[in-house]
This record gives sequence, C-alpha cells and structure tokens, in this order.
Amino acid sequence: MEISGMLNFFLHLGQAKRTYRSGWVLRGIKEPESIADHMYRMSMMAFLAPNNLDRSKCIEMCLIHDLAESIVGDLTPHDNISKEQKFLIEKQAFEKLESLIKENYNSDRFIQLVDEYTSHSSAEAKYVKNLDLFDMYLQAYEYEILNNIKLDEFFSSIDSIQFEPNLKEIIDELMKIKAICTNFHKFIDYLFQIWFELNRINT
Repeated sequence: MEISGMLNFFLHLGQAKRTYRSGWVLRGIKEPESIADHMYRMSMMAFLAPNNLDRSKCIEMCLIHDLAESIVGDLTPHDNISKEQKFLIEKQAFEKLESLIKENYNSDRFIQLVDEYTSHSSAEAKYVKNLDLFDMYLQAYEYEILNNIKLDEFFSSIDSIQFEPNLKEIIDELMKIKAICTNFHKFIDYLFQIWFELNRINT
C-alpha cells in the first residue's frame, strides 16, 4: 500500500519530534530538546512579535524553518560539511517535503516561506533568525542551571548580532540573570526574591 504524500508529510513532523538538536547531544545533555521543541517555542515567541511585523508570517516561518532536519538531521560543523553543502542538502530536503504536499494549495506558500527565511529577504525572516538565536541562548541557560555546567560558547554571537530592540532588551535581561544565577538553586532564590518584592509592592 502506497502512503499518501500528506500522511508522509505528517510522519516527517513526527520525526521532527524525535530528532534531537545536535549541539546539546554533543555536550552530553540528557533528554535534550528536539527540533520540534525548538520550533514550538520559537512559534510562541513569534506570536508576541512587534506590531510592525506580519505576525502570522513569523509564526509560519518558525514552524517550518528547521523541518528539513526531519530528513537530514541537525547538521553541525562536527559533520565536516561546508555551509554551502549544508545549504544544498537542506534545500533538497525542503523540496522533498514540498513535493509531498504539492496537491495542497499551501505547498507554494511552504516553499516561498522557506526561500524567504533562508535568504533573510524580509523583516520577518530577519526577526525569525533573531528568534532562532534567542531560543538557543535561552535553552543554553536553562541547561546551565539544570545541569550545573557552563555553555558559554553558545553565547559567543550575542555581541555581533543586531537584534530587534524589544528582543535585545529581553536578551540583555537574560544575560544579567545568567551573571547572577549560575546554578539552579541561585535561580530559584532569584525568583523568590522577585516574588517577595512584587508581593511587598502590592500590599
């Protein structure tokens, strides 16, 4: 029995749930986030995108931007391939995914969003790339406090990226908390301090 393109596509979405992000696997993180985990939090971040952006487009880009990895995996420099090779491999995977839904009227939209994101040709694409990096910073910090380890290499790009102002403010806040809360217990203490201060102000 031949599987329909749509069902095949949905099965690839399931594979995205089972494919772990390589950066965390290589650093020995237990039960690391999956590609789907990453894309979901980015999508919720995009739901809160600034009003000057097309929020729906940002969410759509977040939902599909790493979906090629459900076929090729999360490729990293450790795989000994160039950026050009990575781009071509993932492009072919996206084309395969698009071919599975070619009978659906949204198939053209799928590949258009992929092209727009990979070329960073719109304000929305650039913002989603910012979210991609921010989610990495946030996830790295979470793993630092949960595992009592240092993952400073994941924050090395912060100063070289021009982030959208509202997002930059949140990233700066994260980095201030990172400097104060270097393990899970200090993080919990910090949250209790905030809670105590808020209750003092409200009483």
